[in-house]
Parts: sequence; structure tokens; C-alpha cells
Amino acid sequence: CDRYYAAAGRPARAGARRGAGGAAVAGEPTARDVMTPDVFGVAPSATVPELVAFLVRSGVHRALVLDGTRLVGIVSVTDLLPVIAEGGEGWPG
Repeated sequence: CDRYYAAAGRPARAGARRGAGGAAVAGEPTARDVMTPDVFGVAPSATVPELVAFLVRSGVHRALVLDGTRLVGIVSVTDLLPVIAEGGEGWPG
């Protein structure tokens, strides 16, 4: 699990103590401790330029794609790069 600490902006810790079944030992950080509590979502109909503007404005690298309250996907900056590089609709290129 150390890679998750590093990915969440916390230093990776070698040899984190784990209890039975791999559960964190009391005092160890949990997902709740490192998660982003705010939900960032867009509609499935959002265009690529709208997605990019939303991600930049929100300061996040990924957003949930929500159809009402139903999760239908996740879009990340990595998903958008090929579309932007190929000059998709709404983009120069």
C-alpha cells in the first residue's frame, strides 16, 4: 500500500505495520485520511474543452462522469491527452 501514500502526496513509508488480514494498525493512515473529500463530477455530455476547463478550474486531474447520481465512468487528464494531441473537435490541430 505504500504506493498509495506516495500517490496521495504523502511520503511513501517502507514497512508500514499491518495487522491481521492486512488491516492498518491503529494510528496508521487510512484511505479516509488521504482521500479528496469533495466529489468532482461532469455530465456524460460534457465536451472535451469543457472537461479541460473544469479540471483546470477545479485543480484536479480526474473527474467522475455522473448521469444524475449514477457513476458511469471516470475521465482523467491522461484520457484527454490523445484527443487534444489529435486535434479533436473544438481543438486546434
